[in-house]
Amino acid sequence: LSLYGYWLAPSWLFLVVMGLVGGWAAGTIDATGNTIVAARYNERIMNWLHGFFGVGATLGPLAISLVILLGSDWRGSAFVFGTLLLLLAVCVWVLLPNGGSANPAQAQDNLGEESSASGMETLKRPLIWVAILFFFVYGGVEVSIGQWAFTLFTESRGLSDQLARSWVSLYWGTFTIGRFLFGVISPWFSPKTWLRGCVIMTTFSIALLLFPDSRALGFASLALSGVSQAPIFATLISLMPKLVGREHAPNGIGYVVGAAGVGIAILPSIGGILAERFSLEAIPPFILFLAAVLIILFELLMRQETQQNEIG
Repeated sequence: LSLYGYWLAPSWLFLVVMGLVGGWAAGTIDATGNTIVAARYNERIMNWLHGFFGVGATLGPLAISLVILLGSDWRGSAFVFGTLLLLLAVCVWVLLPNGGSANPAQAQDNLGEESSASGMETLKRPLIWVAILFFFVYGGVEVSIGQWAFTLFTESRGLSDQLARSWVSLYWGTFTIGRFLFGVISPWFSPKTWLRGCVIMTTFSIALLLFPDSRALGFASLALSGVSQAPIFATLISLMPKLVGREHAPNGIGYVVGAAGVGIAILPSIGGILAERFSLEAIPPFILFLAAVLIILFELLMRQETQQNEIG
């Protein structure tokens, strides 16, 4: 409905209202979809779910370009995507048993998809605040690299626009491919083990950005950073029922997904402020600092989870 609102928007204010509606709906879909997959499936399926998110993010701009090439404008692309979502909603409604309404025999299937604890009870758990901070910082790291890499490499390090675009595409491409890859190999290792390795490798890959005179290190940084970050978000979401308990997991997933969104909104902007105040070369140390904070928060998260299990 919000996309159809974009298509028909008679004024800027109406467009803003539709943006608020669409943002609320998209955030709800994100949190609910992650909750259902975390309750019913494992880390492999969660990584594949997020991998297909990357596929959609890659194909979306191409679809918009095609719509414009066929003679429409941004309104036409909103109509196309609104129609695709409407068809998807119809498919989901048809495929779900009883039109989406569960009967008592199916109630057990929904175990873990709805919190039996209140939101305030969930927020009283120290571990959830560590998780919220982790996802807040992680969202900032992920998007800061993708958002500022093009400007950093073109305006500060002298790369051509075309080459810089290719490098940024490499970052998001390895990000998407990495999620499918980790979905395949996830049964081979303990999630905590390779999550720790991925957080450390993310920090190492960002450190490679500190050398402005080396194009090879810059290229390696983006490629390695995409692969290293690929499974972090999806796998930790999948582990939330184990980390905070099934009764708190849906609340917790909603909180951490929201925290990641806030981090995406705030932290890259702080990078821009630092670039304006000092130079674009202030951005890599800032992102490296955030990555170092991620390591600390991850270890605190694992320590809190261990203590919680010992108490339990």
